[in-house]
Amino acid sequence: MRRVIFITAIILINAGVSYGQEMAYGYYNYILNPYNLNSAYVENDESITATLNTKTYMAGFGNAPRNTMFGIAAPVSNEQVLGARIISDRRGAYELSKYDLTYSYQLKIDEMSNLRFGVSAGAVRRMLNPNSIDNVEHLNQADPTIASGYYDEVKFIAGIGMIYQFKKLNVGFSAPHLVLGNEEMSEFIVGSVDYEFHIGETDFSLEPRLIYQNLPVLDNTLDILLRTNYREKVWVQLGYQTTENLNFALGFDFGAFGLGYSYGMNNRELSDIASNSNEIMIQFSFLSPKNKKSDD
Repeated sequence: MRRVIFITAIILINAGVSYGQEMAYGYYNYILNPYNLNSAYVENDESITATLNTKTYMAGFGNAPRNTMFGIAAPVSNEQVLGARIISDRRGAYELSKYDLTYSYQLKIDEMSNLRFGVSAGAVRRMLNPNSIDNVEHLNQADPTIASGYYDEVKFIAGIGMIYQFKKLNVGFSAPHLVLGNEEMSEFIVGSVDYEFHIGETDFSLEPRLIYQNLPVLDNTLDILLRTNYREKVWVQLGYQTTENLNFALGFDFGAFGLGYSYGMNNRELSDIASNSNEIMIQFSFLSPKNKKSDD
């Protein structure tokens, strides 16, 4: 029994180290929160916005992976927005923490189009936490692989993003991990396109969106999403990913407060282990002192 536990632990640890550079690629919370993938997605709506976004994968599975993000963004001028993000990603004994600042600048091209640029920079910490291994007390405690500090590193990280807007059309491009310490420039690239159009004279609108991720080690993925909005307050969304995963989401946005929930169905390969994933996003918006004074 001890031998089985030990072999399993080593496999998990080695797997975590081998794809450490690819950490969080498939686990970013972006179905409800595109700001996670593209720092240019922060719009200047003259308010300070705080976002809490958390997602649990493989519900019902022991030590299920969990990704949590907290971010805040505030305007500094009509064209500029500053933000900050904290991201925590845990998968069994493997943990990642990311802390970065973001900057977004909007360049107005004409009355119908504009271009937004975004940059991010901060630090990322990747580590192994042996205490998260089940039955770790049965392992050989003298083994350096499970010793504290065996795999624990902090590196500088920086990324870029861009969004072109024409009326209701948005075309985005980003490289969230373009620079990671002294490693080669990452090939992790994300492209997105979405368009919102109203349905006749009704209060409903449709917003299809495509998100393509070029992943260096994992298979590239394409998300196809379709959202229906009612008066820009209540929405329902259906999604399909080329990994054969389906997701359903719903939420509402009342300006000062927004809430979203996404339920993901695993493909056939994972459905025997765990049935689903769950993502929740809570958002608060409030006027900055300068804009509040102007409104008063």
